[in-house]
Order: sequence, then C-alpha cells, then structure tokens
Amino acid sequence: MDGLRSGSTRDAHRLLQLAKARGRQDELAECLHRAYFTEQRSVFDHAALADLAADAALDRDEALGVLAGGEYARDVDADEAMARSLGVTGVPFFVFDRRYAVSGAQPPEVLAQALERTWADAATGADPL
Repeated sequence: MDGLRSGSTRDAHRLLQLAKARGRQDELAECLHRAYFTEQRSVFDHAALADLAADAALDRDEALGVLAGGEYARDVDADEAMARSLGVTGVPFFVFDRRYAVSGAQPPEVLAQALERTWADAATGADPL
C-alpha cells in the first residue's frame, strides 16, 4: 500500500454511474481497482479517469463531458444517503440484499457466510429482523 495517492473519489463514482447506464459498471470498477491498488495510478484527475473509462470500453469524450459537468451527482448523493442509512462509516463495507452487512476487510469465509445466509433467507422468505 506504500505509494498510494489519496483524494476525492466522487468523480470516479460519477463515472461509475455513467458506466452503469451503459452496462459497463463492473468493467469500470475493475479498471479503477486495478489502476489504484495494483498499478498505483491516479483515479482522481479527469484525464486519468477518462483513460480508465476508455479502458472499460466507454467513450472517452463522453466521460470527459460527465467529468466537466455535474452529471450523475444526484445519483452519487443518493448512494451516499443510502449508505448512511445502512450505517456505513467506512470502506470496505458490504451489504447483501439490503439485509445484512459486513464491515471492514474480512476473510473470504466471512463474506461467503453472509452470502449463504442471505440466499437461505431469501429462499425461505425469512425476515432478518
């Protein structure tokens, strides 16, 4: 983790909303994670974000247009409001079916257990509360 930069990820989240609208959200999320955690590239400036959008098969010029304006800001605000309502105070934070949450970096077994419980409850119609 040495050498990682920090900054606001709001613009990256706005681009993730664009990617969602274009059916490429998973691809952009993967590009962002790889760039930041593996390649230690910036995910904060507009040029770098536009390049990553292009890597995820999004139109670079459209990405730059989104970044230059305020498009998708309300979607990001809504996501943040939902996160606060779920008690999210940091990342990573995993929410399963809006029913169960796992906070912090956890071993794969913990995440698998949460998924299995979510699936089991969904299959039986159980209420987690």
